[in-house]
Amino acid sequence: MEPAPTVAGARSARILHAALVIGSILVGFFRPRIPQRRMDQGPDEYWMTTEARAAAVLVWAMVEAAGLIAWVGYFLTGRAVPAAVAALAVVTLITLRPSRLEGDGGT
Repeated sequence: MEPAPTVAGARSARILHAALVIGSILVGFFRPRIPQRRMDQGPDEYWMTTEARAAAVLVWAMVEAAGLIAWVGYFLTGRAVPAAVAALAVVTLITLRPSRLEGDGGT
């Protein structure tokens, strides 16, 4: 029989769940604001537009800040929850890489 989860373990799970939900909402809210690249527009021209660059930098900065804060939390506490949130931030940054945002099918 497994021991019952501790209060700290349940609290950590709630924190992880809240971080995942908030992160999903933020990315879901800000990702559609990044315009798709037009077919007649090259990658350099696309990134020269203020709309694409500003929106992408805003999303990347939010995700990176969350990841950095999570890594600091992990290094200070050694707990798995901040490490999981930090790993999720890295995966999110990989998912939102420039070639993906350009819409050219970069995978």
